[in-house]
Amino acid sequence: MKRKDVVGREFDRFAIDEDEHVGHFSTAGYGATPKNVFDEPAQESIEQQVLALPLITVAEVIRPDSGKIDD
Repeated sequence: MKRKDVVGREFDRFAIDEDEHVGHFSTAGYGATPKNVFDEPAQESIEQQVLALPLITVAEVIRPDSGKIDD
């Protein structure tokens, strides 16, 4: 996958900061994206790992549907 392949389309990526917090970024196909994000198998693996994490929050879902990573 190359940068030109995601311009104008929904694109999710993940990052980990120095305190090991995981961030989920939804670009909607525009904006700066680090080059290493275009390792598609790695990003898909990270997405599956994030989706498999246990729920550890008491946050209230305010959407009528359950939501998805690709929303």
